[in-house]
Amino acid sequence: MSQNEFAIYRRYIREQSNRVDADLRRLASEQGRLNAEIEKQKFAVRTLADHERAKLSGKTFTGYCWVETLQKGRTSVRWPSGDYLASVMTAVERYLRFTRARLRRQRPAWKAINLFDRRVPSVQLPAQVDELARRTESRLKEDPAQVLSARPLLFWLWLIGHPDAKRLLRFDAVARAVVKQTEQRIAKEKLQTQREAERRWKQQQRCRIRRTM
Repeated sequence: MSQNEFAIYRRYIREQSNRVDADLRRLASEQGRLNAEIEKQKFAVRTLADHERAKLSGKTFTGYCWVETLQKGRTSVRWPSGDYLASVMTAVERYLRFTRARLRRQRPAWKAINLFDRRVPSVQLPAQVDELARRTESRLKEDPAQVLSARPLLFWLWLIGHPDAKRLLRFDAVARAVVKQTEQRIAKEKLQTQREAERRWKQQQRCRIRRTM
């Protein structure tokens, strides 16, 4: 290799090295930007999870289903509204989603509540719901006329799949009838979905057979 050839080769190597260094600096800068963006997203998700967590506390249900004595010896029972009960489940599901818990669409909500309890045991949410169900049963035994006020709670306990829901529904004939109709409709829809899936599978099998003939 002549001196001129060596100089050309050295210049080529230097240009290549400079190009590689520039690419590395660009990639490092891009990686730093991506890492910063990921950290921002993680912070945002943690903030959202903390916001939903703040909606739930150790007193979420403790103020409901107690007999309160009013003036002149009258009594009153405070029942949770349907909107309040729905908001509790929304907060639970959002918290689990923001903390990347895997929730199947068909999972009973009671399992989600217990999963939340494993993530945030200080709230003791399943224990609160269990105690709420026990107080509900006591109130309805003492005063069956309370059933209309208790109906949103009875429906909610059934919807989330609470173990005591079926027993509590015996206090409300209307709720039992609605639940029975709903269960029949769900079973019918599941059967229709299963039949439709089987029909599509058979159709696909026939198409494959025709293509291989």
